[in-house]
Amino acid sequence: MSRARKVKCDEEKPECQRCTSTGRKCDGYQQSLQWKPLSLPTRLPSRDFYNPTNSRALQFFHVSVAPRICGEFSAYLWTNLILQLGDSQPSIRHSIIAMSLLYEDFVQCGQNQATSLAIRHYNVAIRQLMATKDISVILVTCLLFLCIEMIQGSELQALMHLYAAFRILYTSSSLPQWVHEFLTPVYRRQTLFALKFGLDVNAPEELWNMCTAKEIRTPQDARLVTDTIYGRTFQLVSQGREFRRLPLHIRTPPRQLLHAQQRILDTIQQCRGLIKSTWGRGSQPEDQRLNYLNSIITLEASKVAALLAFESSEMASDKFADSYEMMLPAMEEVSGAMNRQCNSHRERIFMLETGYLIHVFWVILKCRTFGTRMRALALLRRNMSTRAGFWDVKRLLLIARRVIELEHDLMLDHTDQVCNPSPWTDEPPPEDRRIRLLDCNFRAPSTENIVGERKNTLSRMVSFTLRDSEGKVYTVCEHI
Repeated sequence: MSRARKVKCDEEKPECQRCTSTGRKCDGYQQSLQWKPLSLPTRLPSRDFYNPTNSRALQFFHVSVAPRICGEFSAYLWTNLILQLGDSQPSIRHSIIAMSLLYEDFVQCGQNQATSLAIRHYNVAIRQLMATKDISVILVTCLLFLCIEMIQGSELQALMHLYAAFRILYTSSSLPQWVHEFLTPVYRRQTLFALKFGLDVNAPEELWNMCTAKEIRTPQDARLVTDTIYGRTFQLVSQGREFRRLPLHIRTPPRQLLHAQQRILDTIQQCRGLIKSTWGRGSQPEDQRLNYLNSIITLEASKVAALLAFESSEMASDKFADSYEMMLPAMEEVSGAMNRQCNSHRERIFMLETGYLIHVFWVILKCRTFGTRMRALALLRRNMSTRAGFWDVKRLLLIARRVIELEHDLMLDHTDQVCNPSPWTDEPPPEDRRIRLLDCNFRAPSTENIVGERKNTLSRMVSFTLRDSEGKVYTVCEHI
């Protein structure tokens, strides 16, 4: 009904002919909706882009890559946000295809032979990124570039992308909320990789101010805060390296490092109490349970690592035997859930995130209780088809076996059974048998293959540093 003329509309679409034929506007229709443009302009790909090869790669990314690349962390960034951005952003779209092709080649042990096509898409993505000014698109594309280089085993190139992303994250004053919520945590967890290769992360002090119990409202918040605490702890451990080489009465850490250590320990205590009292009781959905377990594992590992940051004696780690023992059941539960979700016991898997597996390896290095070590070793073996970042779990398994053999003075067979008796299986080994420093030189030239691996999967030099009964430091180098 036209209220001005009291004439009934003829209800023709899209306009009322009784009104428009006389040059009037009909107000009998509801006001039309006007859609505002998206913050990211939509640039749909051409019809030729969706050829069978590209379509299959996109489908493989959606089904096989996105749910697994994040490990035990939330997959929403990969299964939803990145795929949605790929519809409109060429740099992201071509990166997705390149990553999907390389991932499938990794799973199939090189039988896919799509590397050249993946590199072509990678190069197109680089050219498209150079014309992009949107910071959020740059950060997502950098993350995909990081994965592409990690799958190929290119440490230096991966570090370049990671450094660029850190520089943007820590210098940009206005980032979208979804970047803070979903993307920033992923980059924070790469601190371990960055510090391992000596990259100065330059994280602002405001980042550590966010690591408080006040920031924890959900299991996801708990995971974000605990992962940030772990990154800060690893940075402290790196800064304390020179102080671990000498007794504390000879060289005492500066006040700012001791203050940072105490701050970490206080924050861990506050967060652990809140997390356990809030989510540690009753049944939970599996995703919340995984967040809870990983938060507890990470906090316990951070506590022990922070307390050992300036200890010069390896005997000090024996004080935390209960902590190592407590972490194992949680790790085993996480491993079981991940194997059910990803069938990782059946096929090879690449994950960007190191997650709980790096804590399993760390327990083997630091815990000298033989039974606990062997349980952790069995956990690595169950996940030996996984590669977490640059950490090949099968290689970690071989290194961990060798650490146990050297420290406990024994030999393990191919099923990890003890071949010869040793006095150090019933009690922890003495100081002069303990490995003080483990250096895995991933960039050293290789000379031989690992038995049972592909022919083009090469061994790497590993250095074990020990101190004899007279206090002299020496190094044992082996190809593993």
